Amino acid sequence: VPAGTSVLDGERALCYVRARKTSSDFDRARRQQEIMKALYEKAFSLGTLTDFGKIDALLDAVGNNLSTDMQLWEMQRFFELYQEKGFPKIAEQRVLDNSPEGLLYKPEGAGENGRAYILRPRGDNYDRIRDLFANLFSGGEKASPGDEKPAPNQN
Repeated sequence: VPAGTSVLDGERALCYVRARKTSSDFDRARRQQEIMKALYEKAFSLGTLTDFGKIDALLDAVGNNLSTDMQLWEMQRFFELYQEKGFPKIAEQRVLDNSPEGLLYKPEGAGENGRAYILRPRGDNYDRIRDLFANLFSGGEKASPGDEKPAPNQN
């Protein structure tokens, strides 16, 4: 997929998120998040939850690839809450990220010659990762990248 904004059909999107040959599993996870976020934004920017025709078309499109144990009354309540308060914002944080802003780093020599790919927490300290997960679902402040000073051996 070329750099920039692209419009992908389902088959190309699936190939894009599954691709591994020229990059890592971390890149694959990032691509999966990109596609899920794009689907979310597209569905809700079109007012999908306020139009039962669009909901029906969306359910037809996902067909047998989606299952839920939600009861009809739960779906109706979800719809009512959406109409009252709007749809909640998705919290987005990548843990498996060794970019300069990420929570992890790759020690020197790790992942060379096809060997295991190892990532360590920045500062060799798991506190920011623990804080992230402790606060992710509670609406609290999440750890922000760059709060800690890197250990001397980090790239």
